Amino acid sequence: MKHLYLFGLLLSLPFFGFSQSDYEFWFAAPPVTHQFIPPSPVLYQNLNTPIRIYFTTADGPVTVRVDQPANPSFTPISVVVNNNFPSSINLTNFIDQVETKPANSILNTGLHITSDKEFTAYYEVESPHNAETWSLLGRNALGYEFIVPSQHHFSNYQYADPPAVNSFEILSTEDSTQVQIVPRVPIIGHLANDTIHIMLNRGQTWNGSAVSGDSTKHLAGSFVFSNKPIAITISDDAVYIPGTIDNSEDIAGGQLIPRQLAGTEYAFGSATGVSQRDDIYIYAFEDGTTITFNDSVRILSRTINRGDSININMFRVINGVLTSLCYIQSNNPILVYHFVSPNNVYPFLGRSPQATSAIVPPLNCAGSRRVVYTVTPPRGKYPSFQDMIIVKKSYMSGFIFTPDPGFDSTNYYAVPGTFGTLVSFGAAYGDFPLGFNIAVTNSKGRFQLCLSSDCQATDTADYAKIAYFSDFSALYLGTDRSICPGDSTLLDAGYGHDTYIWNTGDTTQTIWVTQPGTYWVHTTEEGGCNLSDTINISYYFFTPVNLGPDRQICTGDSILLNAGTGRSWYDWNTGDSTQTIWVKTPGTYWVKVSDVHCPVSDTVIVTTTPVPSVTNNPLSKSICSGDSTDIVLTS
Repeated sequence: MKHLYLFGLLLSLPFFGFSQSDYEFWFAAPPVTHQFIPPSPVLYQNLNTPIRIYFTTADGPVTVRVDQPANPSFTPISVVVNNNFPSSINLTNFIDQVETKPANSILNTGLHITSDKEFTAYYEVESPHNAETWSLLGRNALGYEFIVPSQHHFSNYQYADPPAVNSFEILSTEDSTQVQIVPRVPIIGHLANDTIHIMLNRGQTWNGSAVSGDSTKHLAGSFVFSNKPIAITISDDAVYIPGTIDNSEDIAGGQLIPRQLAGTEYAFGSATGVSQRDDIYIYAFEDGTTITFNDSVRILSRTINRGDSININMFRVINGVLTSLCYIQSNNPILVYHFVSPNNVYPFLGRSPQATSAIVPPLNCAGSRRVVYTVTPPRGKYPSFQDMIIVKKSYMSGFIFTPDPGFDSTNYYAVPGTFGTLVSFGAAYGDFPLGFNIAVTNSKGRFQLCLSSDCQATDTADYAKIAYFSDFSALYLGTDRSICPGDSTLLDAGYGHDTYIWNTGDTTQTIWVTQPGTYWVHTTEEGGCNLSDTINISYYFFTPVNLGPDRQICTGDSILLNAGTGRSWYDWNTGDSTQTIWVKTPGTYWVKVSDVHCPVSDTVIVTTTPVPSVTNNPLSKSICSGDSTDIVLTS
């Protein structure tokens, strides 16, 4: 059965992007509890498996490579992804190399996922008892300041082994990254409000975990800072919903966006049908942040300070009106976190609400023009896959669904507080097999799409998953980056803007740059989205190798070329791999040597001078004893 029904959630604005697409993704996988043990009345096993990463693309075939930069024992895995057909990598056999555990330790578990074409990626835990989706955000996940969100109504299941807790995982993308963590509550190994200093190299990770599963010990409002780009994962493991039945446990999580992408305007709606709780948590990055909330029934205004939050229950009936859709504005950047525990009904067992969560993208011109997602495990008796979309009303006629659930462009809800500009609707699918791709496109402008999936997986287990699959930014060149001398890097302003103007004079979507400097781009779009972004490109610091000046030697002689000490390897064009070589023939000699980030090289030209043939001019006269004459030698 497939049908369309109204449902709050998601946004659009003019633009095109293939879901949350990029050329590079970083991800720190959270640790997940293995099992429930007595006296738990349910003894579930394999709560942390299987684990998979899924990939889609609109630019295939694309070869995607997964590696661990800090773990040389991990053999990179590659997979080919074709247009509109998903590919996946099963990481279950590598779980001990992938999960970021134990807490408060520097680890080598960071995942680095790359290709030379754009693609999307998302990580899943697919246990029918503890499932969740982490949509990977590419460059939108990288930044220098983060605030950690969490719910505070439900504790983690007390009979989990190892203990289920709330945690965040930090991943460094560059060597010598200085990270500061300020936990709002105690975490394993540290007191509340301690300033924790760690140094991470490229691909290294660190886990901050709550000291217990009690909801009052959750990590909301903790801050993380760095001097180089990092990515952060959040996880709320085996959340238990009390007052129902004993199998109401499920994991929730997401990948964070940094402060520079946090917005001041959000449209948001209820992600599911009937819920035990459906909450939004709004966090402030600055003191004196005033937040206005409008759900057509309530208009609330609150002022909070840095690190504080407000919590609003979304799914409520007030005076007979269902308040499942809202509009949020603020005077400073805010982070919006959605936590939901949808109720699912077993034929004879009653309610079994399950936990899931996602970071909500801001409105500020963000979104995608095309999103493709995949029907993924677990799949149970009554599967439900629901698109939840917010879009400009004027773009409603531009939607195309493949397959079509019976879309009606006149059937939608208006987002309160937007004067009819934004609308919300949802499309539900229920009968497609695992691995089936569903595509949503809009020919007129951008939209934001959230996928909610929940199901009765077995007679005794249920699950819920939620994640945004549209782009979290409209124009973001990424964090500042470094390159090696002689290399180049691609700057991409994103597909679908009406105009592009770079400070290089280029007017294309992408440019390749080879020189350090500051680069900016300005884009325009229909609907008033005139945007700019700037990025700084620099060379990695390196220690040069110096073979000295060009040399001249006599034929038959030789000279010693020395590439200097302290390198882990040497590569001469002669085939030698030593620090020094002797040369006696003319030619051009170069050497490449290792450095921290980049191979470095130098070249020297050696020329030879033939040994002169010396003759003397014949004597042309006689001299007397005691006289002298000149003898002239020539060569």
